[in-house]
Amino acid sequence: MLSCGAAEDRKDLLVLHGGTDIDPSIYKHPRLPETQMANKARDVQEMYLVKQAIKDKKPILGICRGAQLLCALNGGSLWQHATGHHRAHSITIYDGSEIDYATSCHHQIMNLDGTKHELLAWDSRPTKVLTLKREVIILEKSPEVAYFPETNSLAVQPHPEWMHHKDEFIIWLNKILFEKFNLQGVF
Repeated sequence: MLSCGAAEDRKDLLVLHGGTDIDPSIYKHPRLPETQMANKARDVQEMYLVKQAIKDKKPILGICRGAQLLCALNGGSLWQHATGHHRAHSITIYDGSEIDYATSCHHQIMNLDGTKHELLAWDSRPTKVLTLKREVIILEKSPEVAYFPETNSLAVQPHPEWMHHKDEFIIWLNKILFEKFNLQGVF
């Protein structure tokens, strides 16, 4: 847990960071050959932490792998393999404006079907993903940032911790963290 603010008005924030792929059994899919072997102990531990944060009404921020876990725990799944997300790229935010630079390092993409969410940002370019039937399809709006109101959780595919505090994405993300969680200056 990350704590922000003075002791009398302190807010806790559960932060789930990047790492290896989550176990596809969490979202009831078979594992594709491109999917990394999961760290099942970490999956179990983080699922427990998410459950506790929800019970305690604490906000949750998932980054990269953490975002993918939040998507799965909110009823979604993952596209287990995509290309082109191992570098900086532009994203489009919900008001239609574009942020030129967000850093990413993942090959899995959140599939928000089945979730109650607010899509806050998506990849500005189409993304090729591999289906379970090994077909390649194109996503026009590959999710980059989504908010799940029922669990008060924010899923962020890019890595804000790799960016400078004055970058446009960081400024925007801090604005979202304030709007959703009333937290200031997390990044």
